[in-house]
Amino acid sequence: MKALLGAVLLVASVAAFESHIKLRAHRDLIQNTFSKNFDLLLSRIEKEQEKDVQLTELGTTLTDLRIGIRPMGGKSWDDMTPFEAFFDEGSVVFEGRDLEFQGKGMIKDPETEALEVITFHAPLSTCQIVVTLGEEYSSWGSLYPRFNIEQVLLAVDNNLVQVSAFGQLPMYKSHNFEKEVKKWFVSQLGKR
Repeated sequence: MKALLGAVLLVASVAAFESHIKLRAHRDLIQNTFSKNFDLLLSRIEKEQEKDVQLTELGTTLTDLRIGIRPMGGKSWDDMTPFEAFFDEGSVVFEGRDLEFQGKGMIKDPETEALEVITFHAPLSTCQIVVTLGEEYSSWGSLYPRFNIEQVLLAVDNNLVQVSAFGQLPMYKSHNFEKEVKKWFVSQLGKR
């Protein structure tokens, strides 16, 4: 009888535990990890952007639009100055330098059907990203660190936005396209 009771208790007992892991990471590790992977983050965001934009004042569409943030002066991401990291009550503020918006698209003149290539770039005067650190449990019970992007501040001096149009149209029409694309681009920055 004792053996049977012991076997039932042995089969019926369940062990569970909860563990908490505290990890300290040097600020250089966090700073360098974010700096080295920033282009990867941007490439995922760039996949989600609109490729066609209606310019109502011109009565045409800006097509095949590609906008991205790149290092200034044609530098590669490896040559870029790393982001600075500031720690503030559970948040990390990353600040980047020497970055600019770069973009390219095609625009068709509604009257002549001629195509113009539009390029633009705008140096970022401020690039700050506020990140909080968290954790996430998977459905199978594993714990993973999570970085929550709480706020992004990208500021551009509107006077430094440069738009160029070139193609088959006379210069005065190209200039109108440049003005409208610059106006659209600045308005988009205000929305975000």
